[in-house]
Amino acid sequence: MKTSSVVSALMLCLLLPGCAGAALQPQVVPPAAVTPAADGAEQVVEAEIAWEGTVTEVDPGERLVTLRDADGVERTFRIEEQVQRLDSMSPGDRVQIYFRRSLVFDIQPAGSAEPGAYIWEDEQHPDAERPGVVDRELVVVLAPLVSVDAAANTISVQAPNGSIHELEVREPRHREALGDLEPGDMLRIQFRRVLAVRVVPEA
Repeated sequence: MKTSSVVSALMLCLLLPGCAGAALQPQVVPPAAVTPAADGAEQVVEAEIAWEGTVTEVDPGERLVTLRDADGVERTFRIEEQVQRLDSMSPGDRVQIYFRRSLVFDIQPAGSAEPGAYIWEDEQHPDAERPGVVDRELVVVLAPLVSVDAAANTISVQAPNGSIHELEVREPRHREALGDLEPGDMLRIQFRRVLAVRVVPEA
């Protein structure tokens, strides 16, 4: 379901512990919460960055690395703490950086999983000798529908902290499906983040 920017921000608040309040306790993601999204799911890509360049300067203390791309353009990146062995990076190394963040939301049948907020994280260091990391995070929020108003094209959902939020349904094909929804069905929101940094081995 596509929503206005105000509602999109509201949906992000459902995701974030700071917005949801102290009652939101992240849990291990259950299998039912990570099944592929059903047909009709909407995906919003918040950001996607892929960059490759040659190291021109490294400041391990400040965790800053300056890269020059094939066109000669230089950019300085602050490298996250997850990237190990940063002090072994040196000018002339070729580095690839990939970052992706996306938001997927759809409706799940009542009883398919427990409502709540779930977090799954995975961090890998594929090269034991070179700096780098593959850091992935999945946050899933399952919010039950409290009411469905097909005439007003709105649904109301209960956030993990118990607060009720009314969301406007604007996409025509989703408005047509409102008649099939019932209180107890769940709005599923999946937030995914992937960060990959690696030093490319010399050919």
